[in-house]
Amino acid sequence: MSDIDILAQRYAADFTIPIGLAQIIARRFPKYDEARDFLSPSTSKLYPPNTMPDIEEASKEIYNAIQRDFPILIYCHDDPDGYTSATLIYKTICDLRKGGSPEIFIYPINREKDGYVLNPVVLDEYIKKGIKTIITVDFGISNPENFRIARDKGLHLVVCDHHETNITKFSFPAVDPKRVDSKYPFRELAGVGVAFKLSQYLFQKFLGLNAHDYYNLKKEFWAITMLGTIADRVTPISENRIFCYEGLKAINKLDLPWVRYFLKDGPIDFPRVISELVPIFISAAHLDSKLGIELLNSGGVEWVYKTINELKLVEEERKKLIENFTSEAISMSKVFEGVVFSVFTKTTNGLKLHHLGGIASRLRDHFGKTAVVLLLQNGRYFGELRSYKIDLYELLNSMKYLFIDFGGHKRAAGFSMAEGNLDKFIEEVCNFISRYSRYDSEIKTEPEATIDKTQVRILEPLMPFGDGNRAPILTDGVDLYTIDHKFNIIDLGLWQT
Repeated sequence: MSDIDILAQRYAADFTIPIGLAQIIARRFPKYDEARDFLSPSTSKLYPPNTMPDIEEASKEIYNAIQRDFPILIYCHDDPDGYTSATLIYKTICDLRKGGSPEIFIYPINREKDGYVLNPVVLDEYIKKGIKTIITVDFGISNPENFRIARDKGLHLVVCDHHETNITKFSFPAVDPKRVDSKYPFRELAGVGVAFKLSQYLFQKFLGLNAHDYYNLKKEFWAITMLGTIADRVTPISENRIFCYEGLKAINKLDLPWVRYFLKDGPIDFPRVISELVPIFISAAHLDSKLGIELLNSGGVEWVYKTINELKLVEEERKKLIENFTSEAISMSKVFEGVVFSVFTKTTNGLKLHHLGGIASRLRDHFGKTAVVLLLQNGRYFGELRSYKIDLYELLNSMKYLFIDFGGHKRAAGFSMAEGNLDKFIEEVCNFISRYSRYDSEIKTEPEATIDKTQVRILEPLMPFGDGNRAPILTDGVDLYTIDHKFNIIDLGLWQT
């Protein structure tokens, strides 16, 4: 009997889990304490927010605006991570202010109109409403233009973001664990995770709430943070895993219209979050960029139920469109070593910028390579990239002179650039990937456990899957296979011992 087998038997007994699951945990976590922490995520393992860069300055700026009754604008990304981040900060400011003053506005970007930087025209509209302070969430840190635009408009800016940045000097507070000078222990938070930390610090500093009280009183915040974290597909380990598990416990006990809609069909688990909840909030942006915010903040049961039912139809249509566009993208793809490009030179049949990320993900999976999907619109190319192993932010940053703006993470990123830069962009991407040669598949052919295909639901404690916690490679003694978040079997061929 191997050391792994002995350890798996101990884990199965100590943690009261099936031996098949214990085999996987033993391989991934040979240290007992790490295995325990993975299987039983605890809020005691969350890091205090005080080491987050600029969090003290940011909290003072926000509280100063509240004290002086300055209307506040929350400017966010138009996706579930942006919606949830904005909602956390909105609800936090509502708790800190007295009565209904100051007024708080939320503006999710309109990707078709705004691009990926602060829109001066939009800001002018809010300045007319008295805005003096703007808080960006899940948005803002990657492009120095955002800081310049805010300064030129005479605004007080607070950035609360999680995207990569190569900026080293900030003219306004910028809360982001990915800053090069960050001392925060975990850099892979979603935008909503950073918003959670800023919210916690504000409650701590100005209302005297300690971590234990904040965690117990703000149950809704756990559910919102879980939703944004899973939607943004950040690596589901460390603090992100804690957010997911605390959020799952919280959401099943909340009496909010958007939660109640899903609870009427039974308890919410990770497969339902991924296959039902997240797609609704993704589809919201296809109807109206503000709709996701309104769903999270509305108290009107009838309106919420009606809207979600409409969004279900939108989501069905969105999936069909992406499938059709993916087929078209595959047919016109240019495939190189380690990367595939697909370029749409016109918007036909309802193709929108929001579709590009979904097409890129499917293209990546189809070819097993880093995928780049571009759409030409109004003299600009808008692009989305998806990768298994290439660091996409590093890639884009290496050719930043080509872009109007860009941003993102290691595995997902986007940009806009002038039409004439396409050929040079393709050349630069191919050169980058050729130099680094890190596009090989992550799939290992050695199974982590022997589990009958009818028993895969014992693996639910592993969820959610993602970079850093991949779906396991399994065998039933004959086939190699893995699973997705719905427990669907994905065959990987015969197992050759």
